[in-house]
Amino acid sequence: MTSNQLPRNPLIQTPLIRGLSKIIFALTGWRAVGAPPPLIQKYVMICAPHTSYWDGFWMLGCASLLGVDLRFLGKHTMFKGPLGWFMRGMGAVPVIRSERRNTVQQAAEWFRSSDAFLLGVAPEGTRKLTAGWKTGFYWIAREAGVPIACAFVDYGTKTGGFLADVIHPTGDIDQDFELFRNAYLKITPKFPEKMGPIQPLAQPGRDGGVGPA
Repeated sequence: MTSNQLPRNPLIQTPLIRGLSKIIFALTGWRAVGAPPPLIQKYVMICAPHTSYWDGFWMLGCASLLGVDLRFLGKHTMFKGPLGWFMRGMGAVPVIRSERRNTVQQAAEWFRSSDAFLLGVAPEGTRKLTAGWKTGFYWIAREAGVPIACAFVDYGTKTGGFLADVIHPTGDIDQDFELFRNAYLKITPKFPEKMGPIQPLAQPGRDGGVGPA
């Protein structure tokens, strides 16, 4: 996949969506805070914790207000007809799970073929309680040679956006996950009882469960 196949997401960055986001945030008391990592054009962005459908809603609003050209993974079968147009417009990138190449390799190729690329991932992979984080996001960043930015949605403070933490995966996943735990230590999810521990689930070198949400 080449960079000209990864256009800017046309919907989330329009004045209409940005204006609606401003109104909704003002009426509800939410704020978009932080900023994308400076001087970094390619990175994986994780957003945690993920315990509610509302997490994606607030994160997309924050992305619009902060001017973030966000992409995320979607099953390739969902990219047909009007739904496909909407999915691409919101920043979704199709993933073909039946191909021999796994998701980590596909995503790493997108980074290598693009001058600027941001891939957003919810590391839990589900809104339900889990025993830890799927590690595909980590191995994508490691394979592509890009850092991991930490984004969040905090229901305690009604804020969402970027934390200051930018983590460069070393390959020592247990050591690096300690940095993730410290980054999200004070973030309040919508449903705290659904927030599992921040620890790696999958074995290194595998797909890591990074699939379409």
